[in-house]
Amino acid sequence: MTTIKDSPVEWARTQNNLGNAYRELLTGDRAANLREAIAAYELALRVYTEKGFPVAWATVHNNLGNVYCDLPTDDAANLRKAIAAYEAALRVTTEKDFPYDWAMTQNNLGAAYANLPTDRDLNVRKAIAAYEAALRVRTEKDFPFEWAMTQDNLGIAYGHLPSGDHAVKQKAIAAHEAALRVYTERDFPVAWARAQVNLGVAYLDAADQNHLDKLKSAKTCFEAALRVFSESGFPDDHRRATAQLADVEAQLRNLAP
Repeated sequence: MTTIKDSPVEWARTQNNLGNAYRELLTGDRAANLREAIAAYELALRVYTEKGFPVAWATVHNNLGNVYCDLPTDDAANLRKAIAAYEAALRVTTEKDFPYDWAMTQNNLGAAYANLPTDRDLNVRKAIAAYEAALRVRTEKDFPFEWAMTQDNLGIAYGHLPSGDHAVKQKAIAAHEAALRVYTERDFPVAWARAQVNLGVAYLDAADQNHLDKLKSAKTCFEAALRVFSESGFPDDHRRATAQLADVEAQLRNLAP
């Protein structure tokens, strides 16, 4: 039996792996599984110190951040803990020394800031800054899938800015359209469908009485997503996309002469 006394490094590695297993466990009580994951990661940090094992320490902190984001609650405190964990990891995983891990953590940090329910304008702007930082490494050429993921996240963040600025809305549309250069219906159907929904929402947000073309573009996006989001296979996504399509069609009818 591996113990912290006899084999501390192996014990810490096992605790980190245990945390990963609990995070991925989909059966049982999801919140309880995630709390077990947090406990395991925190035990690993008794051995993995920033000074003694900086890379392992940063990895566990990134894992902790992911679990705090996954907790099925709207508690802002958990998101703040996630942010603190990601920012700790970034003390070690720098852009210069660990560019791939740095970009991954920046993307994760952006998602945490984007979901914080307080100080929306400030936190969404922090999310945008983190996503844009990640894109310095996550290029379309070198990491196309990760690039598309961050572009889609960036588009969502722009859409959350409490602003009527037309340029901001166009940035949201451009980011989702960029993601769809990689997310094709053939190769990544689910990611493609979700990006189509996100693009449709961005078009809808940019539409008004004088932008019939935006409403038509939104309609096309929601219809495309529903090719993947069947009622039987993706009931929640199907319901949302169907409701959004119905909303767009109602607006189009209202604009009809």
